[in-house]
Amino acid sequence: MALNIDPPGGTFPASGGNATFSVLNLTEARMAFKVFTFYFVYRPLY
Repeated sequence: MALNIDPPGGTFPASGGNATFSVLNLTEARMAFKVFTFYFVYRPLY
């Protein structure tokens, strides 16, 4: 693969927090990638 991602996998606790990943391009060509995240908000209904 042309991208090296370190660490190769991650776990995310339900309580939240931060995660840090390094992405290294191993080719001469420029590459683009997209990271999609979203947040779940819990709102109780009465």
